[in-house]
Amino acid sequence: MVGDRTETPLDVALEVLRGYDAAFEKILTAAYAGRDPSRKREAQEGLRDLKSKLKQDIRRHEAFGRSRDPRLLPIVTMVAALQEASARIHVRWNENPMNSRWTGDVYSAHGDVVFYLRRLEDQAGRPLESEEAPG
Repeated sequence: MVGDRTETPLDVALEVLRGYDAAFEKILTAAYAGRDPSRKREAQEGLRDLKSKLKQDIRRHEAFGRSRDPRLLPIVTMVAALQEASARIHVRWNENPMNSRWTGDVYSAHGDVVFYLRRLEDQAGRPLESEEAPG
């Protein structure tokens, strides 16, 4: 809850996807840092943790993601983003981040998250169809 306001499905979806956006940024920054062994390890461990969290969040929100309730559309969108991002990461977390396939998979997955995040951010300025006042 924020003040007197209950957190909406849109708020939840935005918060989750923003967290993933930041996590991907951190991983890619570490991966692009060059040959520094500590940055390489940071990127690898970041990807390991992110892959695990993706699976957990998909499982946790999957039932809501299949809902036909229009008020849950942001959760449906978020689950789609997480599933697409997870499906793009084919490399093992402990492979060399300097490998173009490693960074390519991570970059593509990040792009999926950002795409859906921007869609939801655009939607945040407008009420959902089910929340609009009757005409």
